[in-house]
This record gives sequence, structure tokens and C-alpha cells, in this order.
Amino acid sequence: MTVPALGGAERKVTEGMFVPGVAWSPDGQSLVLASRQSPDAPYGLFTLSLATGEMHRLTEPRAQAWLGDVTPAISPDGRTLAFARTMTRAESEIYLLPLSKTLAAEGQPRRLTYENGASGKPAWSPDGKVVVFSTGNAGAMSIPTLMMIAASASGARAERAPLGEGGEWPTISRDGKLVYMRWVRDENVWRLPLADGRPTGPPERFLFSTRRDVEPRYSADGKRVAFTTDRSGQTEVWICNADGSGQMQLTSFHAVITAAGRWSPDGQRLVFLSNKEGQHEIYVISANGGAALRLTNNLAHDSAPSWSRDGRWIYFASNREDGFQVWRMPPDGKTPPARVTRHGGYAALESVDGRTVYYAKRDSRAVWSVWKMPPAGGEETQVIPSIASWGEFDVTGQGIYYLDSAQAGGKVRLLRFSDGRDVALGSLEKRESFGLAASPDDRAVLYTQFDQESTELVLVNRFR
Repeated sequence: MTVPALGGAERKVTEGMFVPGVAWSPDGQSLVLASRQSPDAPYGLFTLSLATGEMHRLTEPRAQAWLGDVTPAISPDGRTLAFARTMTRAESEIYLLPLSKTLAAEGQPRRLTYENGASGKPAWSPDGKVVVFSTGNAGAMSIPTLMMIAASASGARAERAPLGEGGEWPTISRDGKLVYMRWVRDENVWRLPLADGRPTGPPERFLFSTRRDVEPRYSADGKRVAFTTDRSGQTEVWICNADGSGQMQLTSFHAVITAAGRWSPDGQRLVFLSNKEGQHEIYVISANGGAALRLTNNLAHDSAPSWSRDGRWIYFASNREDGFQVWRMPPDGKTPPARVTRHGGYAALESVDGRTVYYAKRDSRAVWSVWKMPPAGGEETQVIPSIASWGEFDVTGQGIYYLDSAQAGGKVRLLRFSDGRDVALGSLEKRESFGLAASPDDRAVLYTQFDQESTELVLVNRFR
């Protein structure tokens, strides 16, 4: 839509599948925006004529890209387009595309940044010599930071803008005023005590700090918990005792995202993911720390790892073939993975007896649900029609614990195996963050919520 800057009637100029981020041409006659032709395709960049409504493609990312090409920004002279090419959830870099006077692509995009992380949302300095962008973002589990790099750079690392952390979505006026968004947040893990499938008291904060504490996972014996936190400056996997004591950092990858730690059945190892090498890969590490073993090596987005109950398999999600599917492989790093699901799947968890694998799946409305099938393949059946997100369910011998909504007031629920009843156990006071875990003895549920969340606009005068 367009609307006069001083107010007035709105006008629809086009409709389709878009993501936030629109760039005006210097003459105000065209837009560059990110669009895709089908729900399964990555986003590419297109020019849109405001006079005719015609759209012409500028970029075409790899088919397996997580989002594709997004957040365009046209240089002040109109001859270069900066954008983020997002290949995985935490792997995106800034690219520059030369443009003709008519906003047609002249050549191929050139990679500008080499931050090995989630770089995006570029903005140009008034003279067109510097690109300001953010690296890290909420979705990639890292605090975003504003960075700067010369548009003429080739293979150099960007420098951090002297503005502190928490900066996203920069925009710069023609006279050098910078405005950016800063997100203030505090995410903590809460514990709901249970007995006989019922709460025995109010929830209490379990893992908390002034940073991000999310994604709790119990060990098979229920004596320890793994979780993800950015207390060290970047997200890493930490572990602690089941009462919250003995908190200890396990990984030191110093990547944009290192997360999703889950215990092996014997409690001796943990599987986790990291984008240390750029793309999301799956790793295994000893519960005592030390060197990690890399299990996957693929340009696709590999995520959500878990163990089979007998320890013979690592399940994980990957979009290396037909969108996101559940795959599995031995934890030796030598055997190629084998595909499990055929119609989509994410975040697989085995039943206690190992005869069923439960997994999440998202439909065209972006609604997550829980499904089940035999581990070796077979017919799939929907079990729960709607959950808050793929990380918000867990399986014990008693049933499936899950969160039914991501909003404040969302309920922690239990679908019981014994009688099929679906019962509410408690409600979240605030919006969910990420991660739900049930203790193996069904005596507690851990969940994560935003205890503090706000955004601010910050103005910097005479930014150069």
C-alpha cells in the first residue's frame, strides 16, 4: 500500500506473498520488495512500478534457502541494491547488486559481508560509501548489533557501530540522522510442579538471569537439565542439576547460534546444533565438555536434534530435500543420514518404548501441529492439531505435554495416553519464548516466557 506522507487516502499497488522490507527508488516511481511465487519457494527481490503495477525479478536465491533475498535498500544514486541473502535461520550475509538507470540487474550479486552469522536489514550512508546493517536477531537467538562496512570492501570484516547492543532495522536520512530499533528483553525458564498429572503449586522461576535463558531439556534420568543461554555474550549450551544448581557452560563455539542441547539416554553426551561453520550443523559433545564431533556437513538448514530411546539414532530436521523433513543417522559422524518423513516434519521425539516417533509439522497457515508414525516409516497420523511452536511439546510415558498458544495466557496441557483426555495444567502469565520440557517422572514441566519485553526507537544525530 502507499499513502501520502502527510496523510490521506491509501492506495493498493500490489498484493502477493511478501515479507517486511520495502525500498523506494530515488525518483519515487518504483519499489524493490521481497516476494515469492509459492509458499515453498524462497523470497527473491523484484522491482515494482507504481504506475503500472508491473513486477520484474532482480534476484533468485538457491531453492533450499531458508528465506532467500530480503530487506532491500537502494543506494542514494540508485545504482546499487543492498540486501540480505538468508540461507539458514542464522546464516545470512549482505550482498550488493549493480543496477541500471531503469533498476534492472547488471551482473550478479556480490557478497559484501563475511560475518558468518545473521546479517541483514542494510541501510546506506548519505554519500553511498558505507552500509550499516545488523548482525544477529531475535529469531537467531542472539542479541542484534549494528555494524558498518565500506561498500567497496571485499572480504573484510565489518566494524561495530559505537552504539551498544540491541540494534536492528537501521534507517538513515539524507542529512545523516540514524534511527534504529532496540529490543529490551528478558527470557527465563519457569517450573510448574506436578503430582498425579495435576499442579501442586504455582509456577516458580527456575533458570533466570538478565540475559536469555531458554530451551530446557531434561536428561533421561531426570537429574540434570540442559538449556540455552547467551550469558557469555553468544548463545551456548549450558547444563545444571534438576534443582537449578550447578549451572555450567558446556560449549564455547562463539557462533551466532549454538543451542538445542539434548541428552543421550545414558546421560554421557549431548547433541546440539551450531552455525559455527556458517550453516546450521548437528554436533555431539561429552557431558563433561571437550571437543565436539560434527555429524552433518550440508548447505541445508539442519536443526532440532534429538536421540532415539536406545541411543542408536540422532533425529534431526533438514530442508535438504522436499522442504523440511525428519531425518536420522547414527551418532558416529560417518554414516549418511536417512530420511524418515515424506510429507514434512520437524523436531522428532521418540515414545518411551521407542515404537513411535512424534514430530511437529507446520501447515500453509503457519500453524504447528503434532503427528506420529513408526520410526522405520509408515502412515502418519495427526495427534494434536495446534501447538505454540515446534519446540513446545515433550513426550513422557504418561503422555504429550505441550503449550497451546504463544500468547500470554497460553495453557500448558497434557494429552494423556491412558484415556486420551487433554487436560490443562496451567497458564503462562506472559508471552512464551521458546522451549518446553517435562521431567521423565512427570513431576514437573519447564517452560519459557518473556518476563520483560519492549522495543524502543533510538535517534542518533549526525551519524557518519
